Amino acid sequence: RMLPTLSSASIRCVLFDLGGVVFDSPISFVREFEIIKGYKKDSINRAFSRSKNWKKLEEGKIGQDEFCERMILEGLLSKGVTVSDLRQIMRGISSVMRPR
Repeated sequence: RMLPTLSSASIRCVLFDLGGVVFDSPISFVREFEIIKGYKKDSINRAFSRSKNWKKLEEGKIGQDEFCERMILEGLLSKGVTVSDLRQIMRGISSVMRPR
């Protein structure tokens, strides 16, 4: 039985999962940051994964500075995590994101 073929006109969208697939995952960098700063293991990564603002950052709807400020206000982070910490994480993630 022949499967129907797709024409290029029928393809409307192609999605790519970049983090951890095309590029190294930022999770390892954040985990190292937590250790260095003495934060609970995976507390920042968990906060990012639960955050509506992380999704907005990934979609390009907000920039890094706005994300950092919103994360503090969202209340998902461990006590003591600062906007400065988050900005440092964002810079670090940018520096380690390289193709696999």
